[in-house]
Amino acid sequence: MEDSLLPTEQKGKIVSNQPKISIVIVNYNTGKLLENCLESIHRSPCHVLDKVVVIDNDSKDGSSDFLKQQDKIILISNQENLGFGKACNQGAALISADYVLFLNPDTIISSDAMLALVGRLSAADNKKIAVCGLKQVDQNNNVSRHCCDFPNLTNFLSRSVGITSIFPRLGHVLGNWDHLNSREVNHVIGSCYAIRRDVFEGLNGFDERFFLYYEDLDLSKRVAMAGWSIHYHADHHLQHFCGGSSKKVPVVRLFRSLQSKIIYADKHLGSTQAYLLLTVNILFEMPIRCLLCILSLSPSNLKSTIFAFTLLLNWFIRIGLARDKN
Repeated sequence: MEDSLLPTEQKGKIVSNQPKISIVIVNYNTGKLLENCLESIHRSPCHVLDKVVVIDNDSKDGSSDFLKQQDKIILISNQENLGFGKACNQGAALISADYVLFLNPDTIISSDAMLALVGRLSAADNKKIAVCGLKQVDQNNNVSRHCCDFPNLTNFLSRSVGITSIFPRLGHVLGNWDHLNSREVNHVIGSCYAIRRDVFEGLNGFDERFFLYYEDLDLSKRVAMAGWSIHYHADHHLQHFCGGSSKKVPVVRLFRSLQSKIIYADKHLGSTQAYLLLTVNILFEMPIRCLLCILSLSPSNLKSTIFAFTLLLNWFIRIGLARDKN
């Protein structure tokens, strides 16, 4: 561990005002993954860790039942699925530590990684850094290229019609960068998102209109608009298995992704561009996705795709674009 990552630890002695970090995990039917994640946290105790809060969004698989016997973990059991952002806000409200780490249940993290996050955020020359994320690897140790720029309409439309599969630079994900070096970025993925608690509270946390997806990107956008910076730290990593719960429900996953893109566009790009994005989603993206399902001889995926876009259209007709853009 580099000394610079531990600014308040000297000669093995912990200074009394050592900055602390608390972890918030939102669980929804993640099975054994949640238990593995929590085991990784407690396997190597970390002196900067204050609390671990798990918000269970009405899981039906019993994945959080074992926590009822754990006195080291704060468990909040919701009676319905409130969505990721709202559940994160629930957990953050219980925290008084200097920093909040929003961590996915499908991750494995070490004490060194937590120390790195606290060290990076608390270093004297990093006072303008509000958010820090870590390098992430999959089960095969492949590095995930997840950092993003803030998307514009061209990025969204290119992805909707599939152009980014041919010209990835038209997307907003920094896929051409190998993610092997630390640097300032616009956004780090929300599966490991450490933020100063006072900044999080000052920005009113996650926008709860985003039920799933893009709530982290929206928060990063507001962090940047407030004059703060975001740092990607590549010297330490965690393992991320990706899609622990959402991959089990493809209809919901696709619908929420489409919905959140439109909410983001309305909030940050304007209503006209949001309406255009919705139009392209319905008139172009849906037929393209359906055609690909037909060509791949996958009637179940075809059914899921049609259902997801039907949910999107029904949502838009029923709710429309929100006028509150705080």
